[in-house]
Amino acid sequence: MNYELDLQIDQAALAVLRAANMNITIAKPTLDQSSTTVWQAFDPFESNTVTWTEDYGLYCSTIQSLADGTQIKKISDQFPASDNTNYLFDNSATFSPMAGLNPGEGIFGISNTMGYDQYPSLTFGLEQSAMVQGQLIKNPINASLVPSGFNATFEPIVTLYVWLEADSQSSSVISKISDNAIIVTFEGSITQRSLTYDPMGGQFVLN
Repeated sequence: MNYELDLQIDQAALAVLRAANMNITIAKPTLDQSSTTVWQAFDPFESNTVTWTEDYGLYCSTIQSLADGTQIKKISDQFPASDNTNYLFDNSATFSPMAGLNPGEGIFGISNTMGYDQYPSLTFGLEQSAMVQGQLIKNPINASLVPSGFNATFEPIVTLYVWLEADSQSSSVISKISDNAIIVTFEGSITQRSLTYDPMGGQFVLN
């Protein structure tokens, strides 16, 4: 299923936002307790379009801190990945599906068996591609620090947080969603949403 988010900004407001180095910033949360990341951050224009399908991959990173603003640097990924599948990540530094471990429909699992002597823990999460202003970009949507010998599961949902933030960066960890973010849900047959920027409120609003 294809999804689309359209964002409109009028000329006067756009001039102010660009002068302040504001980026359109989008986060896509998961139902688990892992940290959220900035999925997409990009320069605003009058008309902005983001499209995607609900296909996900798994990634691994060697970062050891999930502090606010940490930039995720992927060292390995599996795209696309299958839900209801648990993937082994071992000393080969690659993902491979494991038989007999099924985390559930819509859920992706990993088992970190990379040797403790090499990496006591690694960061894992889901990644997803989107067409942003016509450019295909694949970024993480969440991050979880998983010690060697432990498992983790990730359950994505079709919900976006959309806001404007100065100098925001894709693939960076965020500890708190901005107060001026709008929650955009896609439920049932709803696959397209249109928003317009309200300069009086400093946030996007649903059309």
